[in-house]
Amino acid sequence: MKIEEDLKRLAEIREILKDRKTRGNDLVTNLEQTPQFIALDNFQNETMQFEDEEAFLTQEIRNNAYKLSEETGFENRKPINGVQIKQFKLALVKDDRKAKTWLAENAPDLLKIGKIDKIVENLNLDWVEKGVEYRSQIASDLSEYLK
Repeated sequence: MKIEEDLKRLAEIREILKDRKTRGNDLVTNLEQTPQFIALDNFQNETMQFEDEEAFLTQEIRNNAYKLSEETGFENRKPINGVQIKQFKLALVKDDRKAKTWLAENAPDLLKIGKIDKIVENLNLDWVEKGVEYRSQIASDLSEYLK
């Protein structure tokens, strides 16, 4: 009967897989003890530590530069070499229903886009609140600080 043959093969495969998993675990254990694996593992751990420190310092520098610029009313947009404060226009939709109605009447093709605030940022509409947001950005080239 075909089903019995399939069950026999399934049992054989399960035994093979059990053996392969045991051998695979042994291989990993042996590999983890090699100098190359230990060096790679240390390298990866150190890299993650540097990445964590980079993320922390990036946020710290952005926050501090923002505060320095904020103290001048954002008149000083380059509080320190390598960091710039940029101004972004904001358009906040106060009434979604009015926004969707307006879009349906004036720009039906844009209804699918979903970024209504970007579409209406340059229009004077009573249901749109306009403002600005300042964000600090760090230059990608900081080589002047390595001298």
